[in-house]
Amino acid sequence: PKLVREMNTIVSELPSSTFQDLTFVEGTIESVLMDCCHNNNNNNSDNNNNNNYSDMKKRTIDILIALHACDTATDDALWYGLQSQSSIIVVAPCCHKEIRRQFYSSSSSSSSSSKHPYKSILRHNIYSERLAEIVTDSLRALLLEYNSYDVNVFEFVGGEHTAKNVMIVATKRKRKRLKGDLRMIRKQIVDLVTLHGITKQRLATWMDFSLLEEDQEEVVVVQEEGDCKKGCCDEKEEIKNDLNINDGVGGGGKGNRKRAISPRVRVGQM
Repeated sequence: PKLVREMNTIVSELPSSTFQDLTFVEGTIESVLMDCCHNNNNNNSDNNNNNNYSDMKKRTIDILIALHACDTATDDALWYGLQSQSSIIVVAPCCHKEIRRQFYSSSSSSSSSSKHPYKSILRHNIYSERLAEIVTDSLRALLLEYNSYDVNVFEFVGGEHTAKNVMIVATKRKRKRLKGDLRMIRKQIVDLVTLHGITKQRLATWMDFSLLEEDQEEVVVVQEEGDCKKGCCDEKEEIKNDLNINDGVGGGGKGNRKRAISPRVRVGQM
């Protein structure tokens, strides 16, 4: 709250003609995301910051920025950006634990342990951490491309400042990708998850995007309310329950998965 007050004070001192629509608010990730899932939990009366987000839930936004949102909180931010039809999405991910846990599960299973292609790599923690970062952010980039965004992934600050220095920038295309392009992107995603033994990824779950190789049907990326594929509601309910966990501990990272300072940026004509 203190940081938010300071930022809004700075904004108030800037030229109103340029920054009149720049606002910083303090709240929780779940207060925004609950409105993105059609199994919406309407019992949010205890959230004192709901009014701050009411405007964000109902309108498209130009730019979404998430800095070091811990683990799957980055996926939650990406999903909100997709739901809000953001023109530009900028994220700097942190703590790629969801995929890393699946590495261990796949490589240590009794039936595949001796044959796993990365067994000699994953036994070193530093390599499993780096591989999880690469695979997770590659999946995120492909899923954004599947949603008709152009995506760049690059180092945005030197490694001497922070090891979490990868930035994903997605720019919404004026025209949606053709079905042939979508099939090609889908194949790349399925090939990637199959190679690494991945069965679940947060952004894919939000999108109702099947990671199964045999499921080759075209996937509706952004679903209308009530238009849900069988089984997705249960997974989204699990995500909502996860978002309601009050510990907010990222497990080794500095990010806080539950609480966030979320800037709403209106930059005028894009």
